[in-house]
Amino acid sequence: MTKEKAKRTKSALSARRPNNPKRLRWNEAQVALLGTRSDAEVARILGLTPGAITQMRHRLGIPSFRVDLKQSQRTWTRKEISWLGKLPDSEIARRIGISQTTVAWKRRKLRIAAIQPKRPRRAWSAEEIRLLGTRPDTEIARLLGISRRLVYAKRLELGITNFNAEHFGSIWTPEIKARLGKVPDKIIAKELGIKKGRVAAYRARHRIPYSESLQHARKKWSKKWLDKLGKVPDGVLAEQIGLTRSAVRYQRVRCGIPPAARKNR
Repeated sequence: MTKEKAKRTKSALSARRPNNPKRLRWNEAQVALLGTRSDAEVARILGLTPGAITQMRHRLGIPSFRVDLKQSQRTWTRKEISWLGKLPDSEIARRIGISQTTVAWKRRKLRIAAIQPKRPRRAWSAEEIRLLGTRPDTEIARLLGISRRLVYAKRLELGITNFNAEHFGSIWTPEIKARLGKVPDKIIAKELGIKKGRVAAYRARHRIPYSESLQHARKKWSKKWLDKLGKVPDGVLAEQIGLTRSAVRYQRVRCGIPPAARKNR
């Protein structure tokens, strides 16, 4: 690595913002992967999006992965081929006098896996371990400034239950289950403090359909029938539309319209 490139790398690494959960804490080993293979492949290895890889590569001035046509046509000796997967691509490139990109291309063509540098295991403090399982993995990863995969792997290693399974498994009480499909998902979601999608997913997973009245209530109402809400008794309007009384009442309450006044007999 030239002095100028090393300076750019150091500047980019120091300029990172660890407080941003969406930004990877780049190290030299990860930076070394840039340009040695396609951005999509590097993204799969690091668990990022190809766009994030491309952005960092441009920031460091590292060219994209391209194979030199002339170098790719050279004849490799048995000795040179024996180095593939046993030595780093950069070392083989230095010995042969070709680009690291060409070495990586040849190795993948022969379906030889790259040598994997041993990564030091992250040291977890007792305080960090106590966090595991107390909240979602993504939230803990954000607090510690690490990837969700590291949190997930450590939790599995220690046999700690996933927070989502522990928390969301306990909220589905018999009383709540009995109301599923009879009460709109958003109402139950609001009571439990979760998203409407979680209620709908749980209901679908257990094959609990919406009741007939709620299915009708979810249909689009024409302006003609909406104008009659609160002016005509729910029962009368239900007969005219062909719905249940509860479906009409649900739509009226949803629109914030009071019931029709009763006529004095």
